[in-house]
Amino acid sequence: MSIQERLATLLFQQYNIDPASVKMAAPIQSLGLDSLDIVDVFYGIEKEFKIKLPTQNLDLKSIQDLVDLVERTVKEPSPQEPGNHPAA
Repeated sequence: MSIQERLATLLFQQYNIDPASVKMAAPIQSLGLDSLDIVDVFYGIEKEFKIKLPTQNLDLKSIQDLVDLVERTVKEPSPQEPGNHPAA
C-alpha cells in the first residue's frame, strides 16, 4: 500500500473522510479539519509509519506536501538516542 493510500485510510479511520475525496493537489484545508485535528493527524501518521515528523519550518499547503514530508521522513534514518542501543 502506498503512502497516499495509507494516509487516505488513516483519514477515513480517524475522521470518516472518504478516501476517494482525498485529492493530492487539494489544499489541506479542503479536508475540513481544524488545527487540533491536523495535530491529531500528525500523531496518527507518526504512529502508522513509526516515524517522528518535524514540527518546525513546515510549509504544507497541499495533501501532496504532506505525503512528500512523510516520504522524506520515512527514507531518513532515525538517529538512535543515547542509551537506547540494542543489548549485545
